[in-house]
Amino acid sequence: MNKHTPTPWALNTDDIPPTIYAEVNQHCIAILDDSSGAYKFDDVATCEANATHIVRCVNSHEALVKALEELTATIDAGRKSADYVALQEHRVMRNARAALAAAGTPQ
Repeated sequence: MNKHTPTPWALNTDDIPPTIYAEVNQHCIAILDDSSGAYKFDDVATCEANATHIVRCVNSHEALVKALEELTATIDAGRKSADYVALQEHRVMRNARAALAAAGTPQ
C-alpha cells in the first residue's frame, strides 16, 4: 500500500481550475475541474468550501489521533495512579483542545 502525499495540504483558488496541493513539495493532490462534463458544479463556492473542508480534515488528522492517543493513555494510567493523571491532565487537555481547534471544532 502506498503512502499518501505528505501534509500539510493547501487549497489554491488562484489556479484555474482550483487545486489542492502539498505544501511540502507542491505536488498536486486534486484538481477541482469538471471538464469531463460528468458532474455539474453549479455552485463554485460550495465546491471550494468542500475542498477547504478536505484540506482542514487532512491537516488536522495527525493532531487529532495524537491527542486521542494521549487522552486514552492518561485515562488508562489514571486507573493506576491518580497523581499521574493530575500531572498530565493540563498537557493532555491543552493538546486535545489545540487539535480540536485545528479541526475547526468550536471550543
